[in-house]
Amino acid sequence: ACPRPGPGGACAALGGDHLLLQLGRHSHTASGGSGAGDGDLVLSTFFWNVHWECSLGANGANRACKQRIGQRFVELARASEAQVVASIELEDDMTHPSSLINFGLWGWTQVNGPCAWGDHGDVAALAFAPGWEVQNSGGGCLRNDWDTRAFAVALVRPPVAVQGCPSLCFVAIHAPHTWINHGR
Repeated sequence: ACPRPGPGGACAALGGDHLLLQLGRHSHTASGGSGAGDGDLVLSTFFWNVHWECSLGANGANRACKQRIGQRFVELARASEAQVVASIELEDDMTHPSSLINFGLWGWTQVNGPCAWGDHGDVAALAFAPGWEVQNSGGGCLRNDWDTRAFAVALVRPPVAVQGCPSLCFVAIHAPHTWINHGR
């Protein structure tokens, strides 16, 4: 049973496991209204900060944690029918995001947002379902000190123009514990 059911039946558990999970679904017509009809783009998104301890097998986490959490990420993304996903701290090391494609999002396009600052690092990644075209992308650090956090950004062409816009901009950020003082 879900300890904290959220909107649309999404489950978010908070506490000792530090799980943050967000699912979203919104519909816009290509002409600018909202609803579900011809010409609509229903956009489902999925975001999860899995925390670095799992990815790197640190602070009591098992080395198998990353593989299990990567597979679970894909299961939840599919269950939410997401077309755009964002992962935070699902990483191969402190500055390299793991491949969401290798966990099972075959045919998707991933945009990495690595952040390396001194001996600190962080990662964010966006991925787009087949049919979405990444036109430009980037990423980096949101701070220039011990509290540095990553962001990933992408300009994409959706399968259907949204309110007359042929391209959309997506950003995934791992907000610093303090404030943002870097990044563009």
